[in-house]
Amino acid sequence: MPVLKELPKECTVTVVVDPQYDVLELLDDVRNCEISKIPIGSVPFDVRKFLTENRISLILTAHDASFIGALFLLAARKLGIASVYVPHGALSAEREKITGLKFIAAHAKADIFTYAARYFASGCLAGAARIWTRKFVSSRSIDRLWDVACAAGPASKVLFLKSGIPEDAVVVTGQPRYDSLVDIDAQKDKNSVMELLGLDKGTPVVVVATQPFVEIGLWTSAQRARFLELVVKAVIGSAGQPLIKLHPRETGVAGYRSLLSKITNVRIPVIKDEVDLATVLTACDALLTGRSTIGLEAMLFGLPVIIFEGDDATSKKDALDYVQYGAAVGVYSEKELASSIAAVLFDGKIRAGLAEARKRYVYEHAYLQDGLAAVRVASVIAARANTGT
Repeated sequence: MPVLKELPKECTVTVVVDPQYDVLELLDDVRNCEISKIPIGSVPFDVRKFLTENRISLILTAHDASFIGALFLLAARKLGIASVYVPHGALSAEREKITGLKFIAAHAKADIFTYAARYFASGCLAGAARIWTRKFVSSRSIDRLWDVACAAGPASKVLFLKSGIPEDAVVVTGQPRYDSLVDIDAQKDKNSVMELLGLDKGTPVVVVATQPFVEIGLWTSAQRARFLELVVKAVIGSAGQPLIKLHPRETGVAGYRSLLSKITNVRIPVIKDEVDLATVLTACDALLTGRSTIGLEAMLFGLPVIIFEGDDATSKKDALDYVQYGAAVGVYSEKELASSIAAVLFDGKIRAGLAEARKRYVYEHAYLQDGLAAVRVASVIAARANTGT
């Protein structure tokens, strides 16, 4: 949304709205250009016809590896329509080893098209994506789906280049989502935030940012319950207090509360979207997560990060490179968890080392924190868009 606010007034924007994301209210704040909203379920099977009839001259996307996103980008390429990719979160080396259609093709072998249909709530369009991507993958070879990518930082650009993307197809802009964090004081009235969340003001807070591993089939419900038990007991055992922050795609706040009632008698807040992320991070002293962009967002608030995916994590090869940079503490065993959390909360030497590495990591992965990333992305768009939408 920050990018749309930086577009010139002569632009008209058509937003294909995915029902799983609550963006309608945010779109109402965009007043500098004309906005039209189309539910994804209303897009016809023939996406090329849709793009032509709506005079689309550029595709802007944050997702190039979903089947629906691929469908729009493939149609745009067929019609000679420009496209700009702004990754919504942190990139991993594993993800960028194969890009665009190569990524789609690799996952097509596992036939996860039902996953696309489930999350995009549009069986017709998901079917189109299935047919189009399979046909296109088998008949053509291209290095990417989009024309240019806006990399969040220099390290992200390096990942793109290593995967074979031409240098002139990647521009370092920073992440527009982080522009609004520039003016936030992480220590602003922390006591009132803790009171709002029902936290003890005298005890360090560790935010446990969960992942939708059950929803996407990576975990069973039993594994989720086990993970929750491990981290809650470890945080309490390290003289901290846990705050559970659910991923937007997760369901069942009540289910988490039920699990917690069986683990401890201590009241532990569980939140999903009742409180914005900035408020949550303002109140905490450290963050524990697995493979999530929220780790980087915590670093933007100057917070130490702990990476832990469960006691069955047998590999020290993390999905993201937080630990590799020295910007986070990696925990790969249940036995190490409580002591690692305590060290992050109370060991001055470890905290100082994390803080120094954190500065480097933020620059490499989120670039300049000057509030102007959206302006830079808008400039990339303006350089490639023709008259139209």
